[in-house]
Amino acid sequence: MTAEKAVTDAYAAYWDVSTRAAGLPRDQGWAVLAPYSEPEHTEQLLERVGKWQRKGIEPWGYVVAHAQSVKVNGSTARLLDCQDASHAAVAKAKTHAVISGTTGSPDVHIAADMQHDPDGRWRLKQLTILETPCSAQRS
Repeated sequence: MTAEKAVTDAYAAYWDVSTRAAGLPRDQGWAVLAPYSEPEHTEQLLERVGKWQRKGIEPWGYVVAHAQSVKVNGSTARLLDCQDASHAAVAKAKTHAVISGTTGSPDVHIAADMQHDPDGRWRLKQLTILETPCSAQRS
């Protein structure tokens, strides 16, 4: 497997587990995210999740990553994604009902910085939502 493919797979796996982790108690969220996210990023995510939980809201649905490029430089990599978040929203935690107007965009331009750790895994270090537009090729 190429490094670029390993980065892309690790990035996609992060999105697969992050919504699930957001619905768990903090210690369980840490355990679920540990193979996919660097500790600093995990802490930031779980802090945001805690704020949402205190407000009685939760993430809902899923996102679809459309990796457009990956540049590997030793133990770091940058992946550019034109993510489809149109199947994701914010919901009321008690009812799981989607809150009107919170559905995501089909073209969210993201830069993901990844770190290759000594255990051989690529983990998400930082996400940045870019202001420049993107358009994913969908089949």
